[in-house]
Amino acid sequence: MLNLVKEIYPQYVGHSFVSAPDTENDRIKCVQQLVQSMMSKMGIDIGKRKLALFIEEDPFCVNPKYEYQTDMEYLNIPPLLLFDPNEAPAQFKFNGPNDPKLNDDKIIQDFANWICRKLDLPKKRITNRDKQAIRLYFKFMQNPEKAKHAIPFILGHELSHFSNDDGLKGMLIDFLSRLGGIAFSFVLSVVLVIVFSLSSPAALIFFLTTAFVSYHAIYKVGFCHFFRLQERKADEMSVTKLPGVSEGAIYLFETLRDFQKEMRNQKSLSLKDRILHRIMIKSNGDNRICKFTHFTETQRIKHIQKVMEAAQKNRRNLNCVHLNSYMVQLF
Repeated sequence: MLNLVKEIYPQYVGHSFVSAPDTENDRIKCVQQLVQSMMSKMGIDIGKRKLALFIEEDPFCVNPKYEYQTDMEYLNIPPLLLFDPNEAPAQFKFNGPNDPKLNDDKIIQDFANWICRKLDLPKKRITNRDKQAIRLYFKFMQNPEKAKHAIPFILGHELSHFSNDDGLKGMLIDFLSRLGGIAFSFVLSVVLVIVFSLSSPAALIFFLTTAFVSYHAIYKVGFCHFFRLQERKADEMSVTKLPGVSEGAIYLFETLRDFQKEMRNQKSLSLKDRILHRIMIKSNGDNRICKFTHFTETQRIKHIQKVMEAAQKNRRNLNCVHLNSYMVQLF
């Protein structure tokens, strides 16, 4: 993947990063340069805020994430972002996500050990989740040209959360959602008790149950709605501020959707996993569970296409205005 990073940001990646960095400091330095270049392109001014970069210790973490704390904000980078598949030894040259070698636990564990040594990470015993992450990574890398446009979209999305101050807003919305849930549950419970004239122990149980359910309903609905809007704004900012990444964003979500669909239809899984995947994943590959905090993959693709169409229309209108202005000056 580092070769893709060099193609995207050649002016920020020097000769010392020709291969995947071997030490923590070099990896952090490489990511710092990459993130600084993206913040410059997106017009993000850090000001007096503090942003710390961390490399995830889990070698098969596949998604960056932004975290907010009152004294520091964090951008966690997945190690695979700094991994170049072309550097892997011959026994770890996998032919896409369906390569039979990816079903061999020993090969996967050896591959995990090699990545940990390469990226100076602590060794770990692989899980089923790790195996799925590896398959998703190699599916994503099947089209390096589109993948190189997806990388800046992914990081740009997380930096958008930082730029939009979503961490602080999230804490405020969390508080307001909880407060609204408490107020609504209290009023609703009192009204129900008065209407039904309940004064027995059953009334107390009914009161507490109603309060508990209504509180969580209001809190979850309010917070999840805000969270989904945050994610949509981050998608919009990334594709509009970083030219050329919309194709990579669409490729990313299409790849994820196709991969989830393959997981849903996989016959080799245990009965428990097959049932779980049927519950979590729709027939078209969209994730049912994540839709509470994110829009589905299909919805995100359609929205990005809509945003880019609107941006192209605005550019055409702006060009027409400039042309009309020029014609007026000319005559």
